[in-house]
Amino acid sequence: MKLARFAPLVALALVACTPSPTTAAVVGDTTIPQQRVEDLMEECPTYGETPVSEAAALTLLVRLELFRAVGEAIGVDMSEERLDTFLRENEEALEIIRQQPGCIDVLKPQAAQILLVDEGNPEEAQAALAETEVTVNPRRFQWDDQQGAVVEGSGSVSVPGDLG
Repeated sequence: MKLARFAPLVALALVACTPSPTTAAVVGDTTIPQQRVEDLMEECPTYGETPVSEAAALTLLVRLELFRAVGEAIGVDMSEERLDTFLRENEEALEIIRQQPGCIDVLKPQAAQILLVDEGNPEEAQAALAETEVTVNPRRFQWDDQQGAVVEGSGSVSVPGDLG
C-alpha cells in the first residue's frame, strides 16, 4: 500500500476563537498546544527538501486529530501504536522514517487517512468529519475548510470583546 495513493477527505469545519494564546487549535475535544506545533517543526525542520512551516505543521496535526475523531466515531483504531505499526510495515514510509526519524509525525495523517479509507464506511466517515469542529488560533491562522488546511494570517489582530 503506498502513501501516495491517499485521497483527500475534506473537513467541513467551524472556525472560532481558541481559548488561549498558547493553543494553536482545537479539534473536537482535543487541544493542540502551540508548543506541539513548535516541537514538530524542531523534530522535522524539513521533509525531504521542503521546509516544514508553522502552518504546514499545524495542518498536519489538525488533520491527524480530525482523522482520529472520525476513527473513534466509526470504530477504526487510530491509536499511536496502530499508526506507528502501520507506518513501520509500509516500505515507503519505513524508508522515510529511516532517513528522517523525526518526521514520523508528518506521515501519521496520511496513515490515518489510509486506514479510514480501507476500514471505514465512507458515508459514516464523511458524516463524522462534518460534525467535528475545528478551531484555530485566529490571531495567527485561518482554517480553510475547502482545502482542509491551515492558512497563515487571519487579518485579525485582536479578538473582539463584549460591547454589550
